[in-house]
Amino acid sequence: MSEPLPTGTWHDQAPDIAAAARAMLRLNVADPDVPRLDGCARAACSAIDHWTNLLPCDGRMELTVGGETWVTWADGDAPADAVTAAEQLCGELFRRKDAPFGVLNAASANAVPMYVSRDQLAGIRSLVAPYREGFGFA
Repeated sequence: MSEPLPTGTWHDQAPDIAAAARAMLRLNVADPDVPRLDGCARAACSAIDHWTNLLPCDGRMELTVGGETWVTWADGDAPADAVTAAEQLCGELFRRKDAPFGVLNAASANAVPMYVSRDQLAGIRSLVAPYREGFGFA
């Protein structure tokens, strides 16, 4: 069982992110896999936090989970793009179980199989790239 996250961070929005992903995926509330979305939403928020590499400043919080500490947005302070990215990433993480060997059990209109990227953040990186910190040259 995973440990509970400290409250007051944007990770508190995980239930709303999971609900938005469920709507995006058009899943019925009674679907037996729906509870997995909460974990996917938490994983999406954490992945975005790690990739953006936020630096400490006013309005941000330090989050420590499993002995690892990183900086994250306070509850309600996450940019809308980051929340949208978390919703999309949550859906993508949820669907990875349907993609053995990286091929999704679906095809495009011209019968080309749909593949799942190895890079989990590939689909949302452009949304959160403006918020990435701590990287560059002086």
